[in-house]
Amino acid sequence: MDTAPGRGRQDLAAQIVESARENHVTLRISDSTVLVELDGQTYDWPAVWTTGTRDVPARIQKGAFILAERLSPAATASIRRAGAAGADALGTVYARAPGLLVDVRGRRPPAARGLRSAPTSSNLMSAARAKVVFCLLQWPELLHESVRVLAATAGVSVGSAQGTLSALDEERHLTVGRTRLTRRGELLDQWATAFPAGLGRRLELASFVGDPTPEVWAEAGHVVHASGVYAAEGINGKGMTIYVERVDAKAVMASRWRTPQIVNGEVANIVVRRRFWTSAENSGDDGRGKVLTAPELLVYADLLASGEPRQREVASHLRERLV
Repeated sequence: MDTAPGRGRQDLAAQIVESARENHVTLRISDSTVLVELDGQTYDWPAVWTTGTRDVPARIQKGAFILAERLSPAATASIRRAGAAGADALGTVYARAPGLLVDVRGRRPPAARGLRSAPTSSNLMSAARAKVVFCLLQWPELLHESVRVLAATAGVSVGSAQGTLSALDEERHLTVGRTRLTRRGELLDQWATAFPAGLGRRLELASFVGDPTPEVWAEAGHVVHASGVYAAEGINGKGMTIYVERVDAKAVMASRWRTPQIVNGEVANIVVRRRFWTSAENSGDDGRGKVLTAPELLVYADLLASGEPRQREVASHLRERLV
């Protein structure tokens, strides 16, 4: 049975699926089949697993879907020429069929072979890993739970949760035995700085101009978490960020929100983002019908990203509590 070196097919599949998802490509991988989903259509290929970069060329065959730890540019080119498809754990995906063309280049591997590369903040703060780091900063007790519970709370795969813990370990952000975060303030600052252009942008569903009316969404049956200046104590402002499951056109109309007129230089003051986490606090109440305050770390990051002195001042007080 072919497996990737040092890891099983299940772990490799989880990493490939998560890396593809970060590039907005949906893959479903079983032991023998790979499915690609796009615009409601599903395309399938027989799965061909590889044991390393060197055996990829020998496994390429027309109509097959190559699954690998890494597909080099040369291997990807061979896959194209052979009429095959492929994906790797670094985010590379190539698949072509009638009505379908997916061609995504993944992250570059370390330049020096045989040397362990130092993890970078961009690696640790990729969309999936940033969700896990967020949950560990917000709810440190998750370190005492199983990886499966951590993954479910962060809304990521088990493979991504495990990969994040390994990256935190390598960067010395975990104690021996993984019982506690170390250099918490440094990690918090790293996360909050990366959030606006990273995970925050990935989560953004829409932006509007209008009055902050999250209660309209709550009355429509949504779980609403308010953040930013709306959720901050001791500060007034017309801005608001809400985290919800989806955009509700009826709730937008009822709130009397409208799309900003960019040509006139109008700037949105309402941001709607997708809620990705499952609260680690088991209250038995899912929050429907109420406006909830977003987790403090998100409120902090949204205030910090505003660039406004008063909001950043309030954010500094929040940071003290978080650290």
